[in-house]
Amino acid sequence: MPDGKRLVVAGEADYMVVLDVTQPIPTVESRLKTPTLFTYSLAASEDSKYIFNCMNDGAVGMWDLPKGEMVKSFTGHEDSVTCCALTKDSSQLITGSLDETVRVWDVAQGTEVLRFDCHSKIFSLGVPPHSSYVAVGLENATVVLKSLRGDGRVDRELLVHDYCVLSMKWSPTGGWMVTTGKDRKWVVWRGKDMGTVFQQQETSSILCTDVSACGGYVLTGSGDKFASLYQLLY
Repeated sequence: MPDGKRLVVAGEADYMVVLDVTQPIPTVESRLKTPTLFTYSLAASEDSKYIFNCMNDGAVGMWDLPKGEMVKSFTGHEDSVTCCALTKDSSQLITGSLDETVRVWDVAQGTEVLRFDCHSKIFSLGVPPHSSYVAVGLENATVVLKSLRGDGRVDRELLVHDYCVLSMKWSPTGGWMVTTGKDRKWVVWRGKDMGTVFQQQETSSILCTDVSACGGYVLTGSGDKFASLYQLLY
């Protein structure tokens, strides 16, 4: 969570686990029963009060962590929701799905306000902290940039990966972004013009990535059961 006090874990199970990580040994704070068997991705509100989980039935749940209950459901996708992200002010939720659409939701109202058709299954997305567009990672190896204010047209297509783009993460300042793929690559892109800064290949598909709060480190998790930590001097 953004406040650094709790860790929420979910996956191929019908519950999420909330851990208190303020203690020397993390302890289980609660288990939240979910409506479906699988949760593919999570996002947290900036105030650390709410968690959003992407489910295999095409819905996204909004959970009040202090109360330990789901308070809202965002429905409309026609296949599993694989990824989600919140805008900096947590007013909009952006979701991506195997139904090949990205949808933008008004969090307060629980309504869909915008939809993009990407013509390829979506596995990852990310919203830079101070911009009005979303980067979307597709099964066809493309990263596309779409405006959150426009009509869903593709503003840019980034072609560096060879296979499905599995994860992405923006730096805390929005100055750069990292993407990972089934091609075993992780790639760093400049936020200003989305040119490539750096790319490296690991020994297996890179399933997930994260960036440290200081912006100096990149963490990757790969299919060979290893997590790798890199220092990024940029």
